[in-house]
Amino acid sequence: MTVGTVGIALCLVLAALPAEAQSRRPGPRAAGARKDRPALERFHQLSPADRRKALDKLPPDRRRIAEDRLEDYERLGEQERKRLADRHESFQKLSPDAQEAVRQSFRQFNSLPAARRKIVGEELRHLSGLPEPERRGRMNSDEFRNQFNSEERQILESLVVLNPGP
Repeated sequence: MTVGTVGIALCLVLAALPAEAQSRRPGPRAAGARKDRPALERFHQLSPADRRKALDKLPPDRRRIAEDRLEDYERLGEQERKRLADRHESFQKLSPDAQEAVRQSFRQFNSLPAARRKIVGEELRHLSGLPEPERRGRMNSDEFRNQFNSEERQILESLVVLNPGP
């Protein structure tokens, strides 16, 4: 799983966690902690007991997925965690309907054949590195329309909102 895929998966897993797992921990903040830290970072900073308590509220299959994603997160470097926090923040700013559209697109992305999933993922990373005007131009080009079918274009359109670009 690529860092981008891990990032999107973690955003979606954490968006489904109980509200108390996403809210700021009561009590004094750690030195240097920001009040506006993304839920992902806050969840990661929970004590093992508080994290376990939040995960215990999930159904067993979702808990296992969440734990696997958290292990993936623990392996990321600081720069990748920052990018992931930015994506999570972008996701949280979306309306509930837009968040659901992203979740649906991610499910569609995961259902693509492995070879197409790789190509679509590479394009998502490429689009994420472009400034908005260039991204729009690319997504409106004949080359883009010929390279990706309508489902793949919809997936890219929906998921790119999590990657605001440079």
